[in-house]
Amino acid sequence: MIELDCNKKIYDFARSVANPKSFLEFYGGKIRYDRFFDLIDSLSRNLIDYGIKQGEVVTLMLPNCPQFAMLVSALSNIGAVASMISPLISEKQTLKIMENTGSKRLFVSTLTKYPFEGVEKIRIRFGYYAGFFAKVLFNRQKADESGVPFEKVFLKKNVKKYALPTVKAEQTAFYLNSGGTTGEPKTVMLSQLALNTSAFYIINNLDENDYTLPVKANAVYVLPMFYGYGLSVFHTQTCCSFNQFVRAKFRPKDLCKDMR
Repeated sequence: MIELDCNKKIYDFARSVANPKSFLEFYGGKIRYDRFFDLIDSLSRNLIDYGIKQGEVVTLMLPNCPQFAMLVSALSNIGAVASMISPLISEKQTLKIMENTGSKRLFVSTLTKYPFEGVEKIRIRFGYYAGFFAKVLFNRQKADESGVPFEKVFLKKNVKKYALPTVKAEQTAFYLNSGGTTGEPKTVMLSQLALNTSAFYIINNLDENDYTLPVKANAVYVLPMFYGYGLSVFHTQTCCSFNQFVRAKFRPKDLCKDMR
């Protein structure tokens, strides 16, 4: 059995075991894991610089994209709670969930057109990390530029080197929210320890089946990050050093092409 300390932030756990040369691929754009972790580290300090506090609940209403994965890790890195919502639910449902969870800030894609009156909006460019041709296509889509521009404000390289707070891995770090289609919206709480433990058992299962870690493998990732299982799989595949081809939607035809 491989001995790993699960009692860590997910950022620290993943960085300690992942191969820095493995990568994320997002519609033709590649980010090596060493750069991905550096971006998370910088984003963590930019979040503090912006005024996001330990214990604050911050809402993420985003499709799968590198910025989503970075925010999940960076928010938990500074002790904030990432409250995740499907980008397909209505504005009314979103505002209701934010009210119930006490969240005042919303990270949302420029492709989502709701005005979200009364909350602070941080707008993320969905295609920012895509390859050249995909970025051109994404940029042709009508965008809502209202709110704070994420890439300009939160990706600054010269941010102050704030000391990161001490965060216990067993504390609640994530809220997973349903849209309430069968009644009242439901919120499930998840800790960083839970994600690390899930990754730990899968890593050891791979090891027992004669894989050499880190595993040299490619994986197409289409599970929604805003649900617990999808978040867990993304974290585990990162820890296993898979090259992850991240996609925002599940399309059988496109999936078969990507797998080839």
